[in-house]
Amino acid sequence: MKGLILKDFYAMRQQLRIYFIILAFWLFLAFQDNNASFFGGVTAFFSVMIPVSAIAYDEQAHWDKYALTMPVSRTQMVVSKYLLTILCIFVCGVLSFATSCIISKNVSESVMTTLMFMSIGLFFASIIFPAIFKLGVEKGRMVLIGIAVLPTLLLTAVSKLDFPKPDPALVERAFYLAPAVSVVVLILSILLSVHIYKNKEF
Repeated sequence: MKGLILKDFYAMRQQLRIYFIILAFWLFLAFQDNNASFFGGVTAFFSVMIPVSAIAYDEQAHWDKYALTMPVSRTQMVVSKYLLTILCIFVCGVLSFATSCIISKNVSESVMTTLMFMSIGLFFASIIFPAIFKLGVEKGRMVLIGIAVLPTLLLTAVSKLDFPKPDPALVERAFYLAPAVSVVVLILSILLSVHIYKNKEF
């Protein structure tokens, strides 16, 4: 399992450098605009795009056909991508938390927003990975775009309907509940992806 994750990092060395440069640019903008939340959203997006790019590299190189001739199970192949995602989300979460603490100087608020963005990253990954394992990376990316765009459109529509604002205490509970919900969704996603991958022909 460790070897599979290291393989992804080695294969993506050039791509990761580009990602780091882009993240550094957004980090600079976050400090310029004094807006940590936007940077948190960017890190959540990148934490999902990195493993998706890793799967894309595997797909282009027909890695799966080769890997399955080695003593590596299909379950390990799938779980390694999820572990890579969790690692990326954790690293990006730490970066987002540190940035939020420096900008807002409010630790409790930083914890809340970081947990929310990490949960969003987990949720996105949980939705897109089964689609990628089933349909391939290109079609799976379309699913990710749809997931990102649809909530934005819904929130915009709801905001125009002049609904009463939710209770702040309820919103705070939702922030703290989000990680638990995202973990449950993640587990279900892993089980579904393993099922899809076990029945996939290469």
